[in-house]
Amino acid sequence: MRRPRRFYCGIFRRKGNSGMVLLDGAVPPNGSDRLFIPASCTLDAAPGDRVRVELLPDEEPSWLRHLPHRQRAAAARPRAEVIEVLERAKYRFVGTFHSDRRRAWVDIDGEIFQKPVLITDGLNASQGQKVVVEIKRFPTPTHRGEGKIVEVLGRLGERGVDRVVIERQFDLPGDFDAEVLREAREAARAFEPVAAAGPEKIAELLRGRTDLTGELVITIDPEDARDFDDAVSLTRGADGGYCLGVHIADVSHFVRTGSAIDLQARRRGTSVYLPGAVIPMLPEELCNHLASLQPGAPRLTKTVMIDYSPTGEPLGARIFRSYIRSRRRLSYETADAFLAAGGPRVDDISPEVGKLLRRMNRLAEILRARRRKHGAIELNFPNVKIITGDDGRVVAIRPEPMTPARRMIEEFMLAANREAARFVHRHRLPFLRRIHPEPSEAKIEALADRLAAFGPAFALYPPKPKAGRPKESLSIRAALGSLIERARGTDREEAIETVVLRSMPKAVYSPENQGHFALAFKCYTHFTSPIRRYPDLTIHRLIDAILDGQTASVPTKEELFQLGEEMSAKERGAQEAEREGKKLKMIELLSRHIGQTVRGAVTGVERFGVFVRGRFIPVEGMIPLHLLDNDRYRFDPQLKILTGLKKGNIIRPGDRMTVTVAAADFDTRQITFAPVWPRGSRK
Repeated sequence: MRRPRRFYCGIFRRKGNSGMVLLDGAVPPNGSDRLFIPASCTLDAAPGDRVRVELLPDEEPSWLRHLPHRQRAAAARPRAEVIEVLERAKYRFVGTFHSDRRRAWVDIDGEIFQKPVLITDGLNASQGQKVVVEIKRFPTPTHRGEGKIVEVLGRLGERGVDRVVIERQFDLPGDFDAEVLREAREAARAFEPVAAAGPEKIAELLRGRTDLTGELVITIDPEDARDFDDAVSLTRGADGGYCLGVHIADVSHFVRTGSAIDLQARRRGTSVYLPGAVIPMLPEELCNHLASLQPGAPRLTKTVMIDYSPTGEPLGARIFRSYIRSRRRLSYETADAFLAAGGPRVDDISPEVGKLLRRMNRLAEILRARRRKHGAIELNFPNVKIITGDDGRVVAIRPEPMTPARRMIEEFMLAANREAARFVHRHRLPFLRRIHPEPSEAKIEALADRLAAFGPAFALYPPKPKAGRPKESLSIRAALGSLIERARGTDREEAIETVVLRSMPKAVYSPENQGHFALAFKCYTHFTSPIRRYPDLTIHRLIDAILDGQTASVPTKEELFQLGEEMSAKERGAQEAEREGKKLKMIELLSRHIGQTVRGAVTGVERFGVFVRGRFIPVEGMIPLHLLDNDRYRFDPQLKILTGLKKGNIIRPGDRMTVTVAAADFDTRQITFAPVWPRGSRK
């Protein structure tokens, strides 16, 4: 009997020479939302394309037949063939130009295609230059593509070229158009009298706003920050409780719905932070001046005032329009130095500000402890800071761990975001929530199996009870929290947090009330960064509508679903661009240090090699399998480990490993490490 043909649609993702399709509708009977696409079945699909696929017969690849039964079952996955590209994600790509006497071609960056693209016409380029290619015929597994060069960017390593490469690769926006800049200048002229006026004039011009200029309000931001969209204040009550004020730049006052600035901000969706450069969502006149909460300047804000008991229990909150005058601009480094020193003067911090810092730190610790008690999952990944010189070349790369000052501000922003969401929710209006769905049961089971590679001490669950593993979201969240705490401070911490993070779905924007799994919040939104995130601006406008009693024309739930998908995609694109920008700088630095020894830890194990991240140079590279020459290793796809033939030779995430920098390739975006084996361990 002939097998019925089964078709599905989804988004294509490249994975080496093969691919994967993330389904956007019905899923196969086995319930998987992704299909593996063998290398020979990718057609001419490019990453991001929407494709139609046909499910292939359930036949095992030949290499699977040589594995033990348990490993074979774990590696088996539904496979499909791309039969049609429904919608192209893009037609222009960045790559490196090459030529010989007979032809010219471009190797597209990031191993997007299996074959290079032949150049049939377009601008002239020199050997090794980065170019933008417009594809006329997309490459397939058996045929080269064809295209024309539409822009020559220069050579990587030349000043500013890496930034332009990232901008073109991710279609990042350029300069603001004339109409946007004109509106920004008009907003500045309208606000100038406020900034220059005396108290009486300010009161007249800012009628309807609460005057908080007499309060002790400060900002705490990164050392190199240019826009300050949040400020904080804190007072103690007679009963020992706290009154926290979170004051957010009132961007909605300057950016009216439907204006040129608004339309441009929505198209951008978010600011993009590249090493040594920012591509802002709003023009500089707004993000660095009018809406930026600069010290000593009167600024328009929306304030979330939250009352807490001495034990950190929220007693009530108020949201209102205000204006403030920040007393002091502190960096995280300065605030941390003060808190670490136990209170003496640091960088001319006044006794008044010092007392405020200590008070805020105490409340933040109380709030953080309460969140963790209620099941919040706290991952401790350090941010990676790229230090560049005046010429744009990378000077150093260093980790930025979560310090007390950073945790303090993060805790207060979480509280303000939560109260803003509750405020709008109480008025029964649809709004753009920040949701983080619970991991699927299949993901949790796979994670539990993966953690088995770390040993019994890091099992996700205790020994399996007769009734089975707990399935409730709170139990799963508690188990994850307990696991992370057990790993804290051990050699396995970073590796365990990595596999936990990869088991989680991504947080997205949606009007659907699904809560935030990792934060353990039932109701949550983004409100505290309207200078750099468009979703936050939509929440400010909803709050304006509620305060003004004009909620008849707020966006519908259907409109918010569309906006949520749009903003989630913009956020993903910005994150990918930022990661790629950092990777280029890392490659630039390591290309000058070929042969240098790096001490690191294994962050992941795959069939083709081992990923290692440096401890003091926080850069991740890969050791190809053929360089693991002290043994013959077999890959376990379920546990994600490599097991050697020699007894005890196992490579797993979290293992300490010393490597040397073997190669740093701009075109493939690959950093290759070579292992440094202990003396006498090679075969």
